[in-house]
Amino acid sequence: MVRRFMMALFGNKDPAHYILCWTLLEHKSAWFDTVDAASSYIEQLPEQDIYIGAGLTAEDRGQHKRATENEIAALVGFYADIDFGGSAKGKVRPSQQEALGFCRSMPLLPTLIVCTGHGYHAWWLFKEPHTFEDDEDRKHVKALARGWASLLQAKGKAAGFDVDSVYDLARVMRVPGTTNCKDPKEKVQVSVVSEDAGSCLSGPDDVLQFMPDG
Repeated sequence: MVRRFMMALFGNKDPAHYILCWTLLEHKSAWFDTVDAASSYIEQLPEQDIYIGAGLTAEDRGQHKRATENEIAALVGFYADIDFGGSAKGKVRPSQQEALGFCRSMPLLPTLIVCTGHGYHAWWLFKEPHTFEDDEDRKHVKALARGWASLLQAKGKAAGFDVDSVYDLARVMRVPGTTNCKDPKEKVQVSVVSEDAGSCLSGPDDVLQFMPDG
């Protein structure tokens, strides 16, 4: 499951770009320039909270650093984090069934939906990672990511629950095939619940048509 997921995200990446793998327990980063090396590393840590970066970098940043948005060289797609179950910090959460239905009700079908045990990560992947041409291109794509996140929030509000705003280019997300140890007494497996490779976006601008002024 780990390798299938990693190939879906990074299989077409530039060989010069690095994948970030980050462990919550140690707050430790590991950087890899191949999917195989990154996947092998993750598979050795099945009982840890481990995340990957949605953005790729042009260099290995070392074990004590992640990346800032300005250091992201390419992005694999857009993403959302839909928590489910009760309420927290004043926010109303959908039920698990409502959250999954919400992910599938978006104007664009997610390429992947990952169950983290306490929520769903929806991915709208590009056919290949979008490499930023310059700072202006990076700003443009971030604006699209913010607009897409705002659209999801508005749709969640209309449905009666809150959706977190997740759009930063340096975001890290959980990996299917690993374990969510948020609650040590009730560890849960992270898994893919929906996959549609045919729904990959040709690029970031595919979401423009769904923006309020698009």
